[in-house]
Amino acid sequence: MAENSKGYRSVSYREQFEGKESANIYDSVQYAPESYASLLWSIERTQLNTALHKVAPRAGFAYLDFACGTGRILQQVAPLAQNAIGIEISAAMAELAQNNIEDVTIICKDITSPYDEIEGHYDVITAFRFVLNAEPELRIKALASLNTRLRDQTSRIILNNHGNLLSHKLVLFPLHKFKTRGRHMTEGNYLSHRSLTRYACQAGLKIERVAGCGLIGGRLARLLPTDLVRRLETRFARSKYSWLGSNQMYVASRI
Repeated sequence: MAENSKGYRSVSYREQFEGKESANIYDSVQYAPESYASLLWSIERTQLNTALHKVAPRAGFAYLDFACGTGRILQQVAPLAQNAIGIEISAAMAELAQNNIEDVTIICKDITSPYDEIEGHYDVITAFRFVLNAEPELRIKALASLNTRLRDQTSRIILNNHGNLLSHKLVLFPLHKFKTRGRHMTEGNYLSHRSLTRYACQAGLKIERVAGCGLIGGRLARLLPTDLVRRLETRFARSKYSWLGSNQMYVASRI
């Protein structure tokens, strides 16, 4: 547990999924078949495939999934790559990922450690559900470390922000801000497009493209028919207003 200057105790990113129970809950509950997150992931898969087609149109690219969790993104992208690995700081998460994807190497380590050795260079790197959950300093360090792993100027990092401030999340922002009072928010997290762009820039990266989804929010989605939610979310993700979605996917390259 980390303590800030005001004396509050908060869970750091490195501590969130240390135990097997937390890792199993994430795998079975967060992305349960009928969950709102699972519905959005079906849309994000299409957006991710579109991005991959643009940044890695040829077969045989080298691929890294950073903060790979239980292997959700790896399972989607690894079959398209010639070489693929996952990196995860949580041993419990890494074990689940390895069980889910037996033919891909999963490395458990902290890439921001001063003793870390770069294990390879890649044409495509993905980093989903990391930037929002990590502390600001860790965000910059990790993105900078990923930058050093890009093969060249044609390589790309695809990352996401699942707590876009300019979305339905804005409604509850004042309440969560009051409850945390200066702590790093691990629940009801928010991150603006401007902040993410700034973190990327500080890590030597520039944002090239953005794709968004997530109009309704999980609370409201549970009150509506699943088919209606799916139609609304799919149409919204294709509209010019998708930047107002809670989930934003970014394609970045070296500055």
